[in-house]
Amino acid sequence: MPDATGSIGLRCIGGLVAATHSGFVFVDTSSGDLTPIVQPEAHIPGNRFNDGKVNRVRRFWAGTKNLANDTRPTGSVYRLDSDGSPHLVIGGVTCSNGIAWSPDNRTMYLCDTWMRRIYSFEFDLAVGTVHNRRLFDELEVGFPDGVTVDAEGFV
Repeated sequence: MPDATGSIGLRCIGGLVAATHSGFVFVDTSSGDLTPIVQPEAHIPGNRFNDGKVNRVRRFWAGTKNLANDTRPTGSVYRLDSDGSPHLVIGGVTCSNGIAWSPDNRTMYLCDTWMRRIYSFEFDLAVGTVHNRRLFDELEVGFPDGVTVDAEGFV
């Protein structure tokens, strides 16, 4: 797959959904064929998709980062709905990583890698929105590159 940067999620009807360097695609796992869905950041050639996950209601969330790997906040987080429509959910990110949700679906977590921060947001699962961004943790050493929330809600 020539456009292999980014992340993938399983589709209920088979195959994968992926956030590639240039945008969202469907991947036929039998043939390897890619079917473009949308390129929400075609107007930002210095960005690419990075980490992503599927939430509990089958929406694919993926974030972007700048290719220079610096602290310019050109990245964003998008939600791809089942009808293939992309929605900008969060802007001003340096490097989107580690999207995760609490077991009760009321909190979403996001790493901003180059800022060394993990944020938490109030999350509305039914609508697919976030609000009230809060600093969850800031690392003095290292860069957060992923988040997992266990069944008890511990990050």
